Amino acid sequence: MLTDDIKEKLINLVNSTEIDVEDLESFSYDGNPYGLEYPLSRGSGEADWDENEEMCAKFDRVIDDIYDEGISEYIDIDPDLDEYGDLTEDAVNYLKKEKENYE
Repeated sequence: MLTDDIKEKLINLVNSTEIDVEDLESFSYDGNPYGLEYPLSRGSGEADWDENEEMCAKFDRVIDDIYDEGISEYIDIDPDLDEYGDLTEDAVNYLKKEKENYE
């Protein structure tokens, strides 16, 4: 059974997970969005991506990592609490449910 403290730690883990937004399907980059002439156009690029897609990618990474390695590798808990993998399974199911808010 997941406590509110563990749920909060899981969400914090998702939020702190870094992904490469350039790998997202929605990522786009405009190298000269203001139509400036060279050399003013250098360094004036603008990137854009879907923040919900970014959150889903973060959830996917955390879900895969926790599923593969167990919750005790990512959240500071006693490994004996997850002896049979039930806590890991609960965490994965909780994260999948939370991910639905961003789909």
